[in-house]
Amino acid sequence: MPCDAPRLTPRADPTGNSIQALVLGYDGQIHVIDTESAEVVDTIPVIDEPWTEPLEWQQPRPAIFVRDHTAYVTDPATKELHAVDLTSGEVVNTITLPETPNELSGVVAQQH
Repeated sequence: MPCDAPRLTPRADPTGNSIQALVLGYDGQIHVIDTESAEVVDTIPVIDEPWTEPLEWQQPRPAIFVRDHTAYVTDPATKELHAVDLTSGEVVNTITLPETPNELSGVVAQQH
């Protein structure tokens, strides 16, 4: 595999025919891997600078969370949160957070 794989997120590909693995590599890119062929089918640049795992496991590190066709990626070094359109492969929004992000999750809200 051409990247180290610290963060892995599975998802169905846009056609719904197979499962892809989204890996946030130490190079700051999302690597899209077809799980059947184990081939990298796309690479999306997100974080500008390469990063390393902190020695202390509770220290902030980049994280990835996927909802539908959007990947959310944190960059603790810049206090940024990036929204990546997985269909186009483009970073569509970046915000600077008031605090350093450490871990990432989300929920789906439903109207009643």
